Amino acid sequence: MLLACCSFSILLKRQLKDQLPGGIYYEPSDAVREETANCPKHNIISERDFSHLDRQLKIKATASTVAISGLICFLNNGTGEYLENVDDQTRKQLIATVIKKAPEKRKESHIKQKAIKESKMKKMEEHKEKKEKQAVAKELLKEQVTSDLVSCGGLWTTDEIMDQNLGNKDEKKKRKDIIIQLRYRRIVLEQKQKVLLQVTSQGKPVPTETLYNNLKLLIENKESPEEAPANDQVRNKITKEDRQAQITETIKRKSLDSADSAISPNKTTLPELVKKTILHKWETEEEGEKWCKGKVLKALHDISSIGCLFTVEYQDGTFDVPLYEDFQKGDLVIMNQWYSIVNSVKT
Repeated sequence: MLLACCSFSILLKRQLKDQLPGGIYYEPSDAVREETANCPKHNIISERDFSHLDRQLKIKATASTVAISGLICFLNNGTGEYLENVDDQTRKQLIATVIKKAPEKRKESHIKQKAIKESKMKKMEEHKEKKEKQAVAKELLKEQVTSDLVSCGGLWTTDEIMDQNLGNKDEKKKRKDIIIQLRYRRIVLEQKQKVLLQVTSQGKPVPTETLYNNLKLLIENKESPEEAPANDQVRNKITKEDRQAQITETIKRKSLDSADSAISPNKTTLPELVKKTILHKWETEEEGEKWCKGKVLKALHDISSIGCLFTVEYQDGTFDVPLYEDFQKGDLVIMNQWYSIVNSVKT
């Protein structure tokens, strides 16, 4: 109750600030008092009008707003009583004038309604365009982050892979690669441990050693102290090896689930691969393993077959390759899908 009263007090102070001490109407002058002498001290009339409007809309569902507005004004202004107290000639003259001006008033109402509708449609279109631009920018950002990830050896899923990729790099390069890994986990994988994913704190860069430890916690799927559960005894029963085995199994399952969805016999899934930008792992005698960027142009066979060939345009040329097979192995990255796994887990 106390909390509700405090909230209500804050709301009233904001809404009645002009009437409270220091407000422009806290001590009104005589001129202001005289000017506002006939102003209503409540909103009963407007509430009554809206009630009458709601009732008329239920009774006369097809009536226009201007027609219902006329009825409400007729009632509030006492027009009926006025017409009863005038002579017949004046009453006929007034009615004739109203009938003559009615088409003009209806036309003005239609123009006003049309302008309101156009304004609403314009706002809806602007909102839609803004959402589309945000979606495109988000997809481009995901593609850029994924490309940066490939340049530092793919997604690090174990401490050993992380230490192997960092190797003997200098401090600046280590920090850059760690930040790339954190950005990928935050933007593409959308992990929720915000404290561990931060690269700055209170406007200052987080130390590289702290970033390194945070990334290790994320790889091990541990939670930060602020987000840890209260029951530490249950969590401590899970050993590091058991936790790593669970993470590995989860990554493998996500990779296989993504591949299964891609080879579904339902042809509506075809656009998920065709016309998409991909990163494809190739093995050559000269360079060994190499990730190549390409554009999927078309499918050459029925997509219900896992051996379906796709025509892909790479920088070095156009080739027909079985993308589903490589995707199932983890050798294919669909750059604009959050579930893409760059560094596949080998069994």
